[in-house]
Amino acid sequence: MRGLDLFDILDPRGRANRKGLVILAAILLLAQACVHGGCYLSGRELQGPVSWVIHSLFVWLGTAALSKRLHDIGIGAWWILWAAIGMFIWTFVASFAVVVTLGFEAAVPGSIGMTIAMVVSFAPILVLTLWMHFALGEEGDNNFGPVPGAFGFSKPYPTASAAQGTAMAALAR
Repeated sequence: MRGLDLFDILDPRGRANRKGLVILAAILLLAQACVHGGCYLSGRELQGPVSWVIHSLFVWLGTAALSKRLHDIGIGAWWILWAAIGMFIWTFVASFAVVVTLGFEAAVPGSIGMTIAMVVSFAPILVLTLWMHFALGEEGDNNFGPVPGAFGFSKPYPTASAAQGTAMAALAR
């Protein structure tokens, strides 16, 4: 079994178990620390088109890691989009409730109202993040790939027919 390579990290297909997610999270955290630490040590700010490209790469890597983890649980990656829409609506409703309850001055950054809105908005993200780290993956192969290997990752099936063949073989057992 070969190890993890860059294309495995960039590819949102396949599966990642809990160990794989922790590895990807550590890689992302280390990469972000290096980028921001390098900017700090060089006295430069990360801004403009370079910032956009770097942050887009981090968003893609995080989305790919989340996709792989959802696949291990047996859920399609489209749920990321639905969760993002739900979080947008939840944050809007929480912020609106704070303004209606405490007045417009509660929307000023640094105010207690803004702090309440931020905590209420962040709580579901924390719960979902913990769930992603602790949820058990599906035992055996699933439609998204074989069981993750020693590093916590598996590649996707080469074609849809291979996934269907594996599913049919599992049903025949």
